[in-house]
Amino acid sequence: MLFDAKLISCPACGSDSLSVLAESIQCNKCKKSYEIKGGIPVLLMDPTMFTHLEAIDYDKHHFINPSRKQRIFSDWNSIFSKQDIQFGDVLEIGAGTGQVTHVLAESFPFTHIHACDISHAFLDSIRQAAEPATASKLKYYVSDANYLPFRNSSFNLVVGNSVLHHFVDYDKCLKKIYDLLVPGGTGVFHEPVIQGKIWIAFFADLMMRTDRNAKMNVFDDGDREKFAKLIRHILKDKWGETQKERVGAMEDKYIFDISRMEKLAKDIGFSRFAFINNADPDKGYRKQVIDHLLMAGIPGAKIEKFRFLHVSFEETFSALLQHDLRTPMGYFVFTK
Repeated sequence: MLFDAKLISCPACGSDSLSVLAESIQCNKCKKSYEIKGGIPVLLMDPTMFTHLEAIDYDKHHFINPSRKQRIFSDWNSIFSKQDIQFGDVLEIGAGTGQVTHVLAESFPFTHIHACDISHAFLDSIRQAAEPATASKLKYYVSDANYLPFRNSSFNLVVGNSVLHHFVDYDKCLKKIYDLLVPGGTGVFHEPVIQGKIWIAFFADLMMRTDRNAKMNVFDDGDREKFAKLIRHILKDKWGETQKERVGAMEDKYIFDISRMEKLAKDIGFSRFAFINNADPDKGYRKQVIDHLLMAGIPGAKIEKFRFLHVSFEETFSALLQHDLRTPMGYFVFTK
């Protein structure tokens, strides 16, 4: 079976009393019915929900390739080695195209990896790409992270790779994750952080101002629009664009503040919280800046003309305070 019926609950009413039929799952309490599509249960409050990420080539847009996947393994292996991880059942929220899912199944001794995503198409692609040797370890659930359809105390580990910032009520999601974890269990989420992203905005703004004031004329009007969009996205908190009533239509809704997340973890009841850099910060933030500007559509040859700004940074600020720098993406670790 492609899912574990013993772990699921009704997303509508939370009841554990369910009847699994050939093509559907029935809640015995609220009588709501959920389709089983291609062996995967569609446990959605609203079955018409979808993700805009299906409309793009997600792996291409985020530079996912064999080399990147090896880096993903190295990063998660490093995180697991630093934490007291229980290698039992793991729930992955927002599995997407499976870049982390397959690493968890093929490289770590988990009993089962329970992959959930709002997209049935994504989950089916993960299933089809699974290695025969590890396919039986993988379970699949179409679900909305705002209404996770699982019983309390079901998982030793809950993970998410760049997912929390897509949820309007990420705090509600974290509260549910606390309930889903067994005592001593851990939640690990790879997410954008403002303490790192702010350096991207700084360098982007500095490059534009240098180009204009020094009359370098490297960037055209189209480039400047892309810079402005990137900077505004990073600084959206400044403009009040993270108010919940305004973020519903945004795909990337939040960039997290580490201290706020630490307070939220304490308020929920987690016994321990930690933030861990994605890796040691690259000197001068050169690689991070280049990656962000390339994704924004700025040509690499134009970016390279401002290399001297990064050299200045790495020979001054970064030379003495590198260990205080935060990467644009990092790992939030919550221990129950």
